[in-house]
Amino acid sequence: GNGDDVYVVNTVVENGFLGLDIRPGSDRHYIRNFFGVTIQGFISIGASHDGRVEDCHSNPNFWPRNGYGISPWMKEGSNVFWDDYVPNLKSSNLFITLDGTLNEYLLNNFIYAGMTGVQVTSGSASIFNIGSDNVGRYTVKAANGTEVVVMNSMRYSGSGNTFGVKLSFNPLHL
Repeated sequence: GNGDDVYVVNTVVENGFLGLDIRPGSDRHYIRNFFGVTIQGFISIGASHDGRVEDCHSNPNFWPRNGYGISPWMKEGSNVFWDDYVPNLKSSNLFITLDGTLNEYLLNNFIYAGMTGVQVTSGSASIFNIGSDNVGRYTVKAANGTEVVVMNSMRYSGSGNTFGVKLSFNPLHL
C-alpha cells in the first residue's frame, strides 16, 4: 500500500514470504480480516497516522490446510511442520511491525507461531484485544520513546506478554 486511505479487506495469504507493506505516508490506512502466514513479516506499517488494523490472524496452519494439495510433504503433524517450519517462524516472523506510526489503532488481532505479535520501533499505538500463542518472544514489544497502550493482551507460551509499553491493562499470561 502506498498513499492515503489505502485499505486491505478480506484477504488471505496462504504461504507468502512477505505480507502487507504499508509504505510511509499512507495515512488513514485500513486493514481488516487479513489472514494467513508469511515467513518474514505479516503486516509492516511505515510512518503514517490514524491507521487501523482489525481482526487479523496469522497461523502456519493456513499453508498445509489450504485444500489444494500443493505441498503434501507439509501435512500438519509432520516432522517438517513441527521441526523446521514452526521453529523458523518463531525465530524470524513478525506479525505486525509499526515503524513511525502515530495514533495507530489495533483491535482483535492474533498470532500463532511467530517471533513477536506487535513490534513498535517508533511512534504511538493503542492496542486492544491482542493475543499470541507459541511465539518466540513477546505479544507486544515497544522500543524506548514509543507511546504504546495495551488493553487485554493474552500470551500462551513465549518469553513474555508485553515489554516496553507505556501502559498495560488486563494482561493474561497462560
